[in-house]
Amino acid sequence: MSESPAPKRPEAPRDLGDAGGRVWRHIWKELPAGLELDERETLILREACGVADDISRLDGLLENAKDERGELRVSVREAAAATRLRPPLGATRTRRGAGQDSDPASGVASG
Repeated sequence: MSESPAPKRPEAPRDLGDAGGRVWRHIWKELPAGLELDERETLILREACGVADDISRLDGLLENAKDERGELRVSVREAAAATRLRPPLGATRTRRGAGQDSDPASGVASG
């Protein structure tokens, strides 16, 4: 009786940033052999990776917004830029607030 080799884990989606890619690789690395994520779980992981990227970008914006004393200073222009981090994010929040479900196959909410 021989064991079959572990299935190849999927690579991180190309549109993920560094933080999201690290989350993706970590989850797949820690997943026990023989276990796979279903379509719904993969969609949730994908969203979590996007949130990790958003947080990383926000951290960068906040770090750049500090003055020489380390105090936060944000202009109206910088605040507006922060709202454009990931355009689908605002739409996702709107759909979640409206109680609409996501379509796991497409990765977008159905309405």
